[in-house]
Amino acid sequence: MTPACARLEFIPDSAADFLFVEGRPRDGFVPLVHMTEGLPIADRYPPGPDGMRLHLTPTMPGLRPGSFVGNTGRLVILHRDALDALAAEVDLGPHEVLPLTIVDHKGRDHTRDYVLFSPIGSVDALNEAASEIRRYPDGTINRVVAPRLQAEALAEAPDVFRLAREPRTVLFSGRAVAAAGALGLTNLMLIPVEVR
Repeated sequence: MTPACARLEFIPDSAADFLFVEGRPRDGFVPLVHMTEGLPIADRYPPGPDGMRLHLTPTMPGLRPGSFVGNTGRLVILHRDALDALAAEVDLGPHEVLPLTIVDHKGRDHTRDYVLFSPIGSVDALNEAASEIRRYPDGTINRVVAPRLQAEALAEAPDVFRLAREPRTVLFSGRAVAAAGALGLTNLMLIPVEVR
């Protein structure tokens, strides 16, 4: 049964077999924290078709290409073909798609077949009372450990979106989960999220 909503896991269980990159570029500054907060960064992104360069991590030696590339930076890195196929099936909402070069363990260009996909903005769908949340001493949210969502807030949400108050969390609607399964997208781990 397809869940009503699911959370993207950035370090999938299959990560050891597939491409896995570091979460930050080794050379140059890219405001990735802004991207993971749902803010646009295209105007501050490296120009040209190569975009940012992310290195394969030495601790995960897998070289198998997948639809999604796991990473430590909470970045949505998708194969161009996978993103195009998903976009044909679901509403991706406001987003940026930025070029990316994955660099191998020897410092050579490995592939340019992947892009950074970033939902812009967020949807305020968190059911705070029902969610497991870690807070700072002042009461503000540090991390939403186990989000639970409000069904009525999802009615107008796109099929792929960030969660307000925890924008590093990327969610897929049930429709997007079903489409990803039907398309056979690989290395894409989607964890069901309770909707009330």
